[in-house]
Amino acid sequence: MGRRRATRVFPGCCFRVESEGHALANSGGRRLGRVLVWCGVGVFLGPALAVVVLAEEPVEVISPATPPRKQARSLDEWREVMKSLDFQSPAASAEVPGLIELVEDETVPWFTRRQAALTLGRIGQPAAQAVPLLERYATGPVGDRETSPPLWAVKALALFGPVAAPATPTVARLVGDPLTDTAVRLMSLEALGRIGSAHPLALATIVELLRSHAPLLEPGRMRAGAELDLIAAAIECLELFRGDAASSVPVLLRFSEDRADRIRRAVAVTLGAIGPRASDAASRLAMMAVADPSLDVRDVAAVSLGKVGGAEWLAKMLGHSDTETRERGATGLGHAPPTDPQVSGALSLARSDDSPRVRIAAIEATEHWHSDPALTAPAAAREIIGVDRSVRLRAIRFLTKLGPLASPALPILAPLRNDPDPQVRQSAEKLIHGIESPDSTAKRPPAQ
Repeated sequence: MGRRRATRVFPGCCFRVESEGHALANSGGRRLGRVLVWCGVGVFLGPALAVVVLAEEPVEVISPATPPRKQARSLDEWREVMKSLDFQSPAASAEVPGLIELVEDETVPWFTRRQAALTLGRIGQPAAQAVPLLERYATGPVGDRETSPPLWAVKALALFGPVAAPATPTVARLVGDPLTDTAVRLMSLEALGRIGSAHPLALATIVELLRSHAPLLEPGRMRAGAELDLIAAAIECLELFRGDAASSVPVLLRFSEDRADRIRRAVAVTLGAIGPRASDAASRLAMMAVADPSLDVRDVAAVSLGKVGGAEWLAKMLGHSDTETRERGATGLGHAPPTDPQVSGALSLARSDDSPRVRIAAIEATEHWHSDPALTAPAAAREIIGVDRSVRLRAIRFLTKLGPLASPALPILAPLRNDPDPQVRQSAEKLIHGIESPDSTAKRPPAQ
């Protein structure tokens, strides 16, 4: 007769009955007792445990129940798994039930629960079942900011991004409630930004928060640090919506004159991220690029002016008497829409500017706007022999990034091997080697 398998197995036992009188061991190899086979009945004689196996020959007994995933590993093993997990792999999906158990178990150390929650957020869609649990923890009481569940629960929701859209109403309430812990409100803003257009309440909540605060314009008025952080974070989170945040342009323009450099800078960056749908802000960005009290804000505003389609304003900046203003104008043109008909002529003018800083900025912008190494590589090579060290370094970096694509510059670089200046000779030698080396690979300048 064939084998007949037992259907009753006690937890923790997975073993094979070898033969009459053989020792019985568990899966870890530990000796448990002995089996006596008598009249087709195997009886395990062990400490406080008996398993009856009906069989006429040796039988393999297999437990149909898998231990809970959290109990399948020690906490140290779980921490190692979470550190090495590929969040996009099928293996990550298989770990979701155990990770949820870790988050739920309040006897587990807080840092391990936090690590499990953040891992679930990074796994994303396959772990979507964890969103309601994290939403519940997000509204709990806040004790120590580092160890309390609300902060890491909201952070995990932020990592989920659009997958956490069902939790948007809860997160929006956290943002809008002035009694919510400041750190939780700031993290909730980030969560709304990452949820983005997956839920209409996300954008509406951030815009309403900004409307409820006034920009700081008068010299005598002061603002609390928490309020500054909240306003700046709200503006920065709007950047994540890109063009979908076009409805926020009027409120952003209100804050473009705020006394805080941090807020004005955030406004300029966000307007640029909105892009052509923020074209109504072009004139204000042009003013910021020319006259803002902060040089950093001027730089950012010029780039954003290009992104919103303000090439006409940037072209006007090329005629300014101030070299830095012309340089910003050239840089901003590199970020203009590729179909803008005004950009090509304006950049051509900038590449022939009297200032080497304006010329190198225009060369970089030309390559960024519309790649043309036949034009930009020779122009950059000519700047290597200039007297402005910062311009020389920019030209060298530019050609290095082009790699073999900078070959149109070779006729200009070759004579520089004999230049009286040793730094020029050395730079030319290295650049030529990088262009001609068969092992070189073309490197494109990173998108800015």
